[in-house]
Amino acid sequence: MDLREDRALSMRITAITDEISQDLDVALDVLKEYGATSCELRNVYGVYIVDADDAILARVDSDLAAAGMTVDCLDTPLFKCNLDIVGATDAAGATHNAAERTLSDQWPLLDRCIELALRFKTQYMRVFAFWRKGDLSSARRIAIVEILAKAAAIAGASGVTLLLENEHACLLGTAAETADVVRAVASPWLKMVWDPGNAMMLGEATLPDGYDACKDVMVHIHLKDVSVGEDGSRVWACIGSGNGDYPGLFHTLASDGYSGSIALETHWKSDDNNPETASRACLSVMRQLLG
Repeated sequence: MDLREDRALSMRITAITDEISQDLDVALDVLKEYGATSCELRNVYGVYIVDADDAILARVDSDLAAAGMTVDCLDTPLFKCNLDIVGATDAAGATHNAAERTLSDQWPLLDRCIELALRFKTQYMRVFAFWRKGDLSSARRIAIVEILAKAAAIAGASGVTLLLENEHACLLGTAAETADVVRAVASPWLKMVWDPGNAMMLGEATLPDGYDACKDVMVHIHLKDVSVGEDGSRVWACIGSGNGDYPGLFHTLASDGYSGSIALETHWKSDDNNPETASRACLSVMRQLLG
């Protein structure tokens, strides 16, 4: 086995469970079929994990234990809110069943998310950078840096690292924009989760542009694919059938010794409109790419 093959084995494929099924036990069984030993939590049994009550959380504990699965990352909706429209709760993108909250609501939500990260024994917690309303002005960038620095310090005090995700509906949508802010915060408790599909929605190429822009601060990957039409229209696609150059990405990650998770977040709908069918198709491709 050559060095690149050995490095490839250190990468892990997993998924955000509700992209497979709202029933966590079903999603975990599917993941195990594809060799996964870990998962990401967002919605469970029809409820966003941050809004789950004690009964649902106990059920999650039981499901994870029964499946022998760990949690790679807690996918929170933190800072998926308006930055400078005081009191507004109107969304500019998908909330994935999360309750709409104002900026002032984020600080108690942060405490709740840290509590859940500790409960599920994960060091990583995904966050965003505010709805994309208006341009990423200098003043907004400064405000984002200050808020994320404060949040990272709070999370870091509990040993939890925030992972800032590039989201095309948020002010930091590309790898370049997001990595720039992570470097500006310069905290060991703030890193990046790179979503090349989200960045493609804003026209950023996966290779080399996106990867080169964030590889020094990126520790986790969310994977979805995008097909770009001749007219420039963009739609979600099955992994490997879009414009993501994911064979090239997996090769590059293996060559560079990436050892983190690559988590499916397909968003693509199969012909039968069944998320499990779509996820299985994508997971099959990811497993082949992993080699």
